[in-house]
Amino acid sequence: MNEGTMSNHSSSIRRYSGLQEGTAALWGSMILVLSLLTTGCSGNDGEVCWPETFKVCAASEVYWVDSCGRLGGHIEDCLCGCADSDHACQQCPCEPICESKECGPDGCDGVCGAGCLENERCDEHGKCVCVPACVDRSCGPDGCGGECGEGCYSGYRCSESYRCEPDVDVEWVLAPAGEFVMGDGDYYLSGCCPPHPVILTRAFWIRSTEVTQVEFTYRLGLQYDRFPLCGPTCPADRVFWEWAAYYCNLISEEEGLPTCYRCVVVDGDIGCLPSEQWLTPYDCPGYRLPTEAEWEYAARAGSPHANYALDWGGSLDEIAWYDGNSGGTTHPIGMKVPNALGLYDMLGNVYEWCADGGGHDYSEDPAIDPYFPIQGDHCLFRGGEYSSLDLPVWMPGGGGCGLTGMAAGFRPVRTANGS
Repeated sequence: MNEGTMSNHSSSIRRYSGLQEGTAALWGSMILVLSLLTTGCSGNDGEVCWPETFKVCAASEVYWVDSCGRLGGHIEDCLCGCADSDHACQQCPCEPICESKECGPDGCDGVCGAGCLENERCDEHGKCVCVPACVDRSCGPDGCGGECGEGCYSGYRCSESYRCEPDVDVEWVLAPAGEFVMGDGDYYLSGCCPPHPVILTRAFWIRSTEVTQVEFTYRLGLQYDRFPLCGPTCPADRVFWEWAAYYCNLISEEEGLPTCYRCVVVDGDIGCLPSEQWLTPYDCPGYRLPTEAEWEYAARAGSPHANYALDWGGSLDEIAWYDGNSGGTTHPIGMKVPNALGLYDMLGNVYEWCADGGGHDYSEDPAIDPYFPIQGDHCLFRGGEYSSLDLPVWMPGGGGCGLTGMAAGFRPVRTANGS
């Protein structure tokens, strides 16, 4: 800085340093004290001047000024000029750093862009990225153009609660209370099951199809079918009686209904007996296996014939899978013509477990809500299977409750409320 410039700065600083009278008196007192404590620099007329007493900003530069108002050393350059107080640099306005950023801090106590959507977050690069909404979901859209989980296996579908569930539309048919003739009209030829009137005093709901492989595996975690390659909508076909009872308990619990069986599960083994809470199966309001009388009543659906196809002069092929048309395997449910109640596969495909025990004699006497409790290990089933030669609706079958050498399935029923 040349002498002329220095002189000009000094003049401006001297003019600036014209302090108010009170301030000048304060400075005078301070200088007097300091002069007594230490040796200061001398100004004109022997005036003692204390160096670097205050700062001043002029022409975008900050300098020290001594107590006599004389310019001292340079402190800093002001990129944005002097502040209004003329003793410091003006703070430069903040320049937001938002180049290519959609979100996040801008470096000036603000944010870049308009911010992210509710289902997005700002990543480390300042980009809004979608956050998949898959908490408590095993399937379905994730809200980001993808899917939650790995999707559902074959035979399953994604439910409204975003859970994979069996892809089976289950329908229940109401069988009204009523009377029918149970047994074989040609009893004296067949030697089985004399015809006798039966009254069922309570209406009941019965499933329109047999329980499928995919449903059985979904609830029990068991894949124990003789024909797994038949497909997920084929009937569960190698089911113990106790497994069928346990399945009925599970669907009762799903709907908040009382259970009809007392079951114990130990190391994967399932043991079930009818619950002592109910005098007969008809009394239990939960899901259960049908009594033998309920099964035949629903299978006949008002038909007096050995099979309901004879009602219209049809053939067994139209209503059932049996030895004559099955090809040695079971088939998906609901592919044949249903009976008058809308029930499919009541004959053929797989045997269906009933609540009754086997080994009892059939009487010609009338019966009301008949039931034969299981004695020992002899359970009863009805309806025939895919390899049966003939399928009369009245024909019972039975054997050990844990039989696995045959195609045994089931369809639950439930006593209708208020009936």
